[in-house]
Amino acid sequence: MIDVRMEASLDPRLVTPRCPECDKPTKNYKPYCSNHISKMPYVKTLMENYEQEIIYILNLHGSRSAKRLAIDLRLKEPEVLALIKKMAAQGKLKTFLSKRGDLCISCA
Repeated sequence: MIDVRMEASLDPRLVTPRCPECDKPTKNYKPYCSNHISKMPYVKTLMENYEQEIIYILNLHGSRSAKRLAIDLRLKEPEVLALIKKMAAQGKLKTFLSKRGDLCISCA
């Protein structure tokens, strides 16, 4: 007698991939869950490109507000803030508040 559960688990269409970081099931057969998507090589490359573009913009125009930087990069402000936080922690950027209280960024 064949165990149907085992046979179904061998069918690749029925196997749900799991994130190697947290072992949670992923969506749409992606290799990582949404919390660890930054581990994907494509996403790493994309983030590195955005980091280089931020440094280029700041070298070209000088310090910028986070809002202005988001407009320049055509990204949403929370995404830019996450990049800024990461780059500031690495010592690549300096952050400060403007006279209006806006978060501003310059190259370190």
